[in-house]
Parts: sequence; structure tokens; C-alpha cells
Amino acid sequence: MTYGFGLGAGLKALTAARLGIQTAGHNVSNANTPGFSRQRVTLSSALPFTVAGGLQMGTGVDITNIGRVVDSSLIARLNLQSGLVARTQFEFNRMREVEGIFGEPDAGLSEDLASLFGSVGKLQTDPSDRSLRGGAVQSAATLADSMNLLHQRLSQMGNNSFDEAGALVAELNEKAQQIANLNGQVGSIEAMGSTANDVRDQRDMLAQEISEIANVRTIERESGVLDILVGGHLLVSGTRTSPLSVRATSGQVPQITSGGSAVDIGSGKLGALLSNAGTDVSNLISQLDRIARNLALEFNRVHTTGIPGSGPFQTLTSTLGVADTDGDGQRGDELLNQTGLPFDISAGQLWVNVTNRASGDLTRTRIDIDPNTMTLNDLASQLSAIPNLSATVDPSGRLRMQAATGYGFDFAARLDEHPDTFGSFGSGYPVIGTAGDGPFDLSGAAFPQQFT
Repeated sequence: MTYGFGLGAGLKALTAARLGIQTAGHNVSNANTPGFSRQRVTLSSALPFTVAGGLQMGTGVDITNIGRVVDSSLIARLNLQSGLVARTQFEFNRMREVEGIFGEPDAGLSEDLASLFGSVGKLQTDPSDRSLRGGAVQSAATLADSMNLLHQRLSQMGNNSFDEAGALVAELNEKAQQIANLNGQVGSIEAMGSTANDVRDQRDMLAQEISEIANVRTIERESGVLDILVGGHLLVSGTRTSPLSVRATSGQVPQITSGGSAVDIGSGKLGALLSNAGTDVSNLISQLDRIARNLALEFNRVHTTGIPGSGPFQTLTSTLGVADTDGDGQRGDELLNQTGLPFDISAGQLWVNVTNRASGDLTRTRIDIDPNTMTLNDLASQLSAIPNLSATVDPSGRLRMQAATGYGFDFAARLDEHPDTFGSFGSGYPVIGTAGDGPFDLSGAAFPQQFT
């Protein structure tokens, strides 16, 4: 044994202390570094030295490893929660954007609807007032513009989803390639017996960033290489990647694919975006369309039974035309339930009033509507069978109605203003109907009369 033997043990102790201090300084200096994991020096007793008599003498301390202080299961849970939090945050921001588009409750559709119904309420007090009529029309136009703008902005949001999905997928593929490169560095460093602490930290941080984009599962091999699975798809395998791509479905909803196969993205920003584009925004647009459609139908239903201030109509042409759904080149020969109109035609009764403008005499005619057996041409024929009224279907599939000269028509539920055409209600020509044939002319009879 020499003095150098004892000095060697002291030198080992000093080296271990120095590395411990350097590691502590490294930890302190990176306390605010994103993704950094605290490192720790692992020490072990050096192999003893055997002296005479078989006795063993300690030779100092050895530095076994400088490793990270991490919990793999905790990191996996953190990646899972990061995806859920990122999805929730994305949905929150998107709903705030939708809330801003609707402008409720201080403005928006509710205010426009209240303005419209208020204008209609005022118009009821004096329907002939031109200023009140103009106010009602302006309120309706404002509401229509607001609905169109809402539909446009919501549709634009849905259209932007494809570009946003493309940007997120590009970011995910880029981070996946970085993880694959770091896998190569980890393999090279640890093949020589060292531990790639800082490289592993960078890799774990990238895996967590990917988990904020999509649902991620990580699998670490014995060699230290980290594989990444996204939605069951092997995104990173060692130093190789299998990039994702975006394609549009039939409904223009973005879909994530790999090699032509769809990838299920359940969480993260990308999962929230796909759900938002596929259901949330589409449902809002559908609800808005239903409100607009039902409002238009109800207003049209009331409006079509009204009469202009100038009196019954002389001519009318439908705004919408039927489609050539059977492909025979003719419009109007399709059943009413197959006309391609934006509303359903239900079975019922159509009452048509024809008025003699000179005398004011009114004739009401009922037409039974059966959309399962009747075509638009059939309806036009029945309308033309009404005296002093004609109807045709033009080449564009629109119904045109024309009253004869001196007559007008309407669809109002009203009473005949001149019901005594035949002298049957208290006029100078009363008529009495009995079980016998009648009516009976009593114009020359002296009253009172007795009848058996």
C-alpha cells in the first residue's frame, strides 16, 4: 500500500463532491427552463482493496450515474391531462367566438326579432299607414340581413376549420420529426454508457406539446428510444415517422388520415377542432336555418292570405319554381312531394276567392291538395277550372295565375260582402226553401202568408 492509495480515495471523494455541486448548480440555473427535470448524482461505494490476511479496505466512492428525477407514470398522466385541458380550452375559446358572433344577450337576433314584432304590433293599429308599413318592412329586412350575416360568419368559421386543422397537423408532424431526431441522439449517447438527461427532457417536452394537439400514448423501449402513438396510429417509431395528413369529407369537414386510413383524434386542440367543425358549428347553422325557415314560412302563411290595399290580385307569379326531379325536361309534372321546393307541401284545402270588381260579388272555391297524388300541372288545371281565373306553369317551374278583366282573386278567409245576390236575406225578393222543390219566388205574394 502506498500513500497514493489513500490520496486516490480522497480524490474520488472530491470529484464526487465537485460533480454534486455542479449538478446542483445545473438544477438551479434551469429552474425556469420549460421541460427541465431535476438531476441527481448517484453515488456508490468503490470496490474494496484486499490486503494481507484477506482483509478488504475501502477505496472511496464511485459516481454511478447522473440521472433525472422523474416519474414515468406521472408524465403519462400529465400528457393525458394536457390533451383534455387543451381540448377544453380550445372549445371555450371557440364558444366565446361564437358568442361574439351572435352578440347575445345585449344585441343580435333577439333584438332584431323584438324590433320586427314591435313594428308588426304597431302596424296592427293602422294597417293603411304607409310609415308603419315601411317600418315593418325595414325591420324584416334588418332581421333577414342579420340572419344572413350570422350564417355567413358561422359558415366561414367552419371553412376556416380545414386550414386550422392543416396547421395543427403540420405542427404535430414537425414535432414528431424532432422526437425522431432526438431518439437517434439518445441512442448514440446511451450506447456509450451515459444518460442523455437533457436530450430526454427535450423529447419529453415535445411529447407533451404533441399531447396538447392530439391524444398521445408514449412507449419507451429498453434502448431508450421513445415511440409515439396518436389515436392508435404509430406516429414515431425510433428514428422514423409516419406523418399525418388532412382531407375533406363529403360535408367539407376535415378528417385526419395516415396512408389513406382515418385516424381517430379524441382529445387535444385537434380533437376539439374536428368535433367543432363536424357537429358544433354545423348544429348552430342548422338551428339558425330552422329558425329562419320557420319564421319565413309562418310570415308567408299569414301574408299569402292577405289582400293588398288596392284590392284582390290581378296576376301573381310564385317566387320559387319546382325542379325537374324526374329528368324528363319538363317542370310541373312531378308530384308535389317531389318538387324540390325548400319546404314541405302538406295535404289540406286551398280556398280561392274570385271577386267581381264592379259588383263586389265573391265566389269561393275549394281545392283539395294531396301532395302524394297531385302535380303542379294538376293544381294549375283545377285553378283554371274556376270561372274568370287561369293558371299555368312556366318553363322555369313557377306557377302563374291571371284573373279575367274586371275580376280579382285572393286566398283570404273572408265572408262575401254581398251575400244577397239571389235575394235570400231580407231583401225585396225573399225566397223560402221547403221540403219540396224550390226556391219559391214570393215577390208578388201578399203578407202575411201561411204555408203547410
